[in-house]
Amino acid sequence: PARQTRGKAYYLCSMRRICIFLVDWPAFNHLVLALVLINGVLVAMIDPLESYATVATSQRHQDLTLSIQAFNILFVLELFVSLVAHGALYAGPHSHLRDNWHKCDMLIVVLGLLDFIPALNSL
Repeated sequence: PARQTRGKAYYLCSMRRICIFLVDWPAFNHLVLALVLINGVLVAMIDPLESYATVATSQRHQDLTLSIQAFNILFVLELFVSLVAHGALYAGPHSHLRDNWHKCDMLIVVLGLLDFIPALNSL
């Protein structure tokens, strides 16, 4: 028998179905909300008055920074799943970026990525 090959469209469609399942799963929204709350607590634990010399050697500050960066990666993944599931902008009236809350979410995620730029961490 001839071997059937599946094209890229099949796998993209399957990935979109998985993303739609995740976004529509009620526990997904609860998980994202819990991540946002935990990240907020971690950000609040950073001492803005701590001197730069102390920050560079502080294990606590390094652990907090690493944790916040890990949460930023999770938020990028959440945004990616939502964009694939709903379509970014041109997938109809219910596209992800047609909603102002989702635009705000994307802005916050993009601003969170600035934490990965080494030159900005030294300011």
